[in-house]
Amino acid sequence: MLANRSGFDNLKLLTLLADVPDAQIKPTLKYVGLDPDDQRRLKDYSLGMTQRLLIASALIKDEAIMIFDEPTNALDEDGQAFLKTMLRALKQQGKTILLSSHDKAFLEATCDHIYYFNEGQLKREAAL
Repeated sequence: MLANRSGFDNLKLLTLLADVPDAQIKPTLKYVGLDPDDQRRLKDYSLGMTQRLLIASALIKDEAIMIFDEPTNALDEDGQAFLKTMLRALKQQGKTILLSSHDKAFLEATCDHIYYFNEGQLKREAAL
């Protein structure tokens, strides 16, 4: 992400690199709760806004497999509720979603399987 560019401009760059139509940018930003017309630079975003932009960047290409690393980081309660709803919707669309998180309650509320690692070693697995 480019700190001196707006969220829209950052997603525009990603769509160019991924060969995705520009028409996806505004709806994706709105979907994650960001204003597509906000001209603030990324470096002026709050941590929660930055996290939402990162989620938008994962969604913009509409891949079959999606990876989210600590997606609840800096999200308020509304943001976390949105994230849970979004992940369930992606699952219903047949997407494979990999999450890494230290938030056990969030993982238990959203995942089918949880793998517990410690120092790079798989310690146990839980099917929910």
